[in-house]
Amino acid sequence: MKTHPQFNLLAIGFPVKIAIGFVGIILIASAIMGRFKEEISLAFSAISKIF
Repeated sequence: MKTHPQFNLLAIGFPVKIAIGFVGIILIASAIMGRFKEEISLAFSAISKIF
């Protein structure tokens, strides 16, 4: 009787989790950068009003 090798779920699941994490980071970073640009422009306009 021969034994069959088992399919290693870690070999598939781990890269999928990493890919999902990277996609999440990219989506969150793009949302944060839009807000960050607005805040920086507001800060520079406030500074230009002072000087």
